[in-house]
Amino acid sequence: MRTKLRIAATALAVAGFAGAAVTGASGASAVTGAPAAAVAKTTNVKAYDTAGVLRHPNFSDKRMLSEVRPGYTYPALCWTEGATVTDNGVTNNVWIKIALNKGGAGYVPAVYFKGDKHAGVPNHC
Repeated sequence: MRTKLRIAATALAVAGFAGAAVTGASGASAVTGAPAAAVAKTTNVKAYDTAGVLRHPNFSDKRMLSEVRPGYTYPALCWTEGATVTDNGVTNNVWIKIALNKGGAGYVPAVYFKGDKHAGVPNHC
């Protein structure tokens, strides 16, 4: 019985990530529809410039899923290495995976977020 409960709880936590929402109207992020365990695994990152959110951490598919805007905060899930990006004198190959308000996630180069090389996101994807 405990195993069934753990499996159900894990399924709910995973489903919660798919229901995460990003809002930027007030410059803050909000994660809704996600259990507390899922929320704890995100790190808020603040964009300092407008950038496209892409499906992969490279430019193989340039269709934008969404965009981040300066001053707004977004829930980051993790960071990974990808295509090297240079902007405003900063060069980096780190991309931040953020939760999208329509479900799913996308990648943004870390050079567009405030903070260190990983935009303050501690966990690697």
